[in-house]
Amino acid sequence: MHKSNEVKVDSFRSEPRRTPFQIALWGVAVLSLGAYFASTWFQNSALSLLFNTTLWLSLFATKTLRYRQLTDDERESEPSQVASSAGPEEQQLVRRSNALSRGVQVACQAAWS
Repeated sequence: MHKSNEVKVDSFRSEPRRTPFQIALWGVAVLSLGAYFASTWFQNSALSLLFNTTLWLSLFATKTLRYRQLTDDERESEPSQVASSAGPEEQQLVRRSNALSRGVQVACQAAWS
């Protein structure tokens, strides 16, 4: 049995842009990495632990948010394939709503009104 190696080519499809929050998290990761090295140079273990923890938490949050952004973008770009393969109960769960951003928009509109 010979399996053909099919490669999905999306050379002209661009990835979604990173959000300002994701860029800020990368900045926090870079700054905490620098601060971690400075604190180990001056042999301050409490600051070293703090900056090391901040580094790993910001990297984890950045990677998680980017993965979610990419999967949501992929899900939105191919709704016909997912909707046709899913049953009527599963079709409602296909799209993930971002209730937090809508809630923030409503709160901001209410604050400015």
